[in-house]
Amino acid sequence: MSDSNPNSQRRYRRRILGWGLFLLVLCFVIPAIFVVKWVHSDLENRVGNELADNGVDGVTVSFSGQDGTLRCASALDDPDAVIDLAVDVYGVHSIDLDPSCLGGRTPSTDVDVETTEPKQPATTDPEPPATEPTNTAEATTTTQVEPELESLVDVTRADPQFSQLASLIDTADLADTLAEDGPFTLLAPTDDAFDAAFDALGADAFEALTSDQEMLRSVLLHHVAEGTIRSTDFAAGPLTMLDGTDVEVEPGDVGVTFTSGEIVTLASDPAQLDIEAANGLVHAVDQVLLPVELDLAPAVDMATTVATLENGQLTLTGTVASEEQRAALVAAAQAQVAFGNVIDELVVDPDAAVARADIDRLAIAIGTMPPNLVSGSATLVGDALRIEGVHTGADASAALEAAAGELGAELSIEERADADDASAQQLQDELNEFVRLNPILFESNSAELTAEADAVVEQVAARAQRFVGVDITLIGHTDSDGDPARNLTLSEERAATVLAELVELGLDPATLTAEGRGITEPILDENGVEDKNASRRVEFLVRAQA
Repeated sequence: MSDSNPNSQRRYRRRILGWGLFLLVLCFVIPAIFVVKWVHSDLENRVGNELADNGVDGVTVSFSGQDGTLRCASALDDPDAVIDLAVDVYGVHSIDLDPSCLGGRTPSTDVDVETTEPKQPATTDPEPPATEPTNTAEATTTTQVEPELESLVDVTRADPQFSQLASLIDTADLADTLAEDGPFTLLAPTDDAFDAAFDALGADAFEALTSDQEMLRSVLLHHVAEGTIRSTDFAAGPLTMLDGTDVEVEPGDVGVTFTSGEIVTLASDPAQLDIEAANGLVHAVDQVLLPVELDLAPAVDMATTVATLENGQLTLTGTVASEEQRAALVAAAQAQVAFGNVIDELVVDPDAAVARADIDRLAIAIGTMPPNLVSGSATLVGDALRIEGVHTGADASAALEAAAGELGAELSIEERADADDASAQQLQDELNEFVRLNPILFESNSAELTAEADAVVEQVAARAQRFVGVDITLIGHTDSDGDPARNLTLSEERAATVLAELVELGLDPATLTAEGRGITEPILDENGVEDKNASRRVEFLVRAQA
């Protein structure tokens, strides 16, 4: 027979079990209480710090779980911004604003706002029965916010049917314009509308439009009107668009018709009308409207042909359509200057759009240049002819004006500059250096110029006419061979021959004198030996007139 009492053993086991349960509660419940309080304190500290870091003062933060309440010493200037700061803190589930933070206002965001005493932080104490009376009554106020509208530009970017329009708006640099306050009404061609337009106009038209930003801007602004015009509010008649031209409007039973020149477009699909934007309305249309005066024909590369007169030489450059045209221009130039003073750099291109009649006009213009211009050019671009340069005097100016009138040419000419001592010295140095490198040659023991000398004298004459108000003395020299008296006479004759040629080429004889010095000023080399070729020369002495 056992000594133990069964009842005593059962009581002992119950005591052991009870103490175990009690210890279990101590291990889990009590730490949980401290963890909850630590979480509350942590959220309150971090939210408070975040508000303080952003300059929000006078706000007290309390938390029940992850739901916080803000109480304010004075009304907040921007409650929405403060709420956003608090909610952005990690671990925060929601934020309530005490009425003290609002000053009678209602935040624009969806936020619970306490209108009575704040909730008490949650504790581990059991909640009171539902029937237990309380002095706290809660009510919440929620404000619904309308979605923010996009600008006209963003509407086109967001809608796939306007992808080409959106791209062209960027190409034309109109995005900022169409994002302004407005309001504007945009007749927006769909992608199908652009495809149809470019199929009808051709690839060249598309290239012309997209490569010319100003033209593209004009076309796009031809689809934008000022003001907000709903599809039901369009009035019949002209509607002025932002490009400054009109579109004819005709409301109808099936939509609104817009006409620009021969292009008619229709806005009729209710789903594509009155698309709201922050700065206006968008109506989808089924054709691209083009301003009446717009020319999308591809630009034709017009040939350019130029005759340039400089220092007595005529240089022909640019393009002609045939050898016949080239020959006509070369002949016109050779009729005015020596053969050696015509420089032919023309290019023959059979595909060039150069009419023979226009080449003939250019040839006539070339004929007016050397007698009347010190320097200048005649330029033919397509059928447009322009003559410009520095003329030799009043008679030359009148002759050029008459010729330009007969040829239908634009004329731009100016007078020569007046000489001073510095420019006279510069001209003297230039003339003497030129004839040193390009001697004026005479027949042997004669005052007659060689054929090659004609081109040189022409270039001397062109340089000598550069200024108004100079006197030029031509000085002839010979080598030391032969009779000194004969050489003196020969040098005088040669200087006189050049003078006569210069007068023939347009210089005023009253400004020219000639003299000979024979063998008195030979040119010697470094060893003191005469360079006889160099000694036979003509030199120039240039002085500015008083």
